[in-house]
Amino acid sequence: MDLNYPAWRFWLDVVEAFVIAALFVHTWIINRTKANRAAIDRVDVRVSELTERLTLLERDVRHLPDDDDLAELHEKVNVIASSLGKIEGELSALVRNLSLIHQHLLDEVKR
Repeated sequence: MDLNYPAWRFWLDVVEAFVIAALFVHTWIINRTKANRAAIDRVDVRVSELTERLTLLERDVRHLPDDDDLAELHEKVNVIASSLGKIEGELSALVRNLSLIHQHLLDEVKR
């Protein structure tokens, strides 16, 4: 039996090339998978942070006054403003009366 070494060598080189190509593709896929996994992990961390922040915001917003509360506060402020207007009028009348009394007392002292 006569072996054809160049033919065997050729087929061995072809198999070797396929194995190297398969290893290259396998390595490339593994590296891409690792890169994708790392990117997904970074996104997961960011989403977790944003979820925590959103939860804090929702908790804070829950305690803010709504439209009805603001309307009630507005009405109370209007009542206070009206009362202060009345007090201002009464104080100006009081100041006028005190001025008249003061002037009268000064006039009495001069006589």
